[in-house]
Amino acid sequence: MRIAQFTLSLALLTAVCSLAGCVTEYEAGQEPLAPQPAEIPSQPRSLIVNRIAFAPTLYARDMNGNGMGDRLDATVYLWSEPYPFPLHEDGTLTISLYRVGDYSNAEALPLREWVFPPEKLRAARAKALPGPCYYIEVSLLDEDHRAGDNLNIESADFVAKFVQPGRKVITSGLSTVHLDHPGR
Repeated sequence: MRIAQFTLSLALLTAVCSLAGCVTEYEAGQEPLAPQPAEIPSQPRSLIVNRIAFAPTLYARDMNGNGMGDRLDATVYLWSEPYPFPLHEDGTLTISLYRVGDYSNAEALPLREWVFPPEKLRAARAKALPGPCYYIEVSLLDEDHRAGDNLNIESADFVAKFVQPGRKVITSGLSTVHLDHPGR
């Protein structure tokens, strides 16, 4: 059975490769040219952040073992459309947690808020497949890690805001995260 599967896989691979039809032929003694290095464009200095993508994990993790999610990891991308790649910029990032549905109410206050000033945001810089980003971690726990995560809600809405002095506040869309069935 395994030999038949191997033979079939090899035949399929051969068929796919032959259909691609990409063959390079060289004359006797000729060697292929070395690829020329492509210059990677640097981020233009004139870019102004006008979009933010906030991508938290779907389930908060339970770090104190009480069955409630209390830690959230998120990836944040800043964009300057129409520039096609995300970028790193100095500024302040604020992540706010609201009861589901409360964010649209102008009088609603966040249940929790985390502020990442420029130096903390610089420390969170990373690179992902789409490009430069920030890896952020927030915790519902108090500093003593014994309380703070019992909000009596199953899910929460998170929103991120990016602020640069003298510029418009850039706000992400809402991201709903589950707190009642924590990932581990």
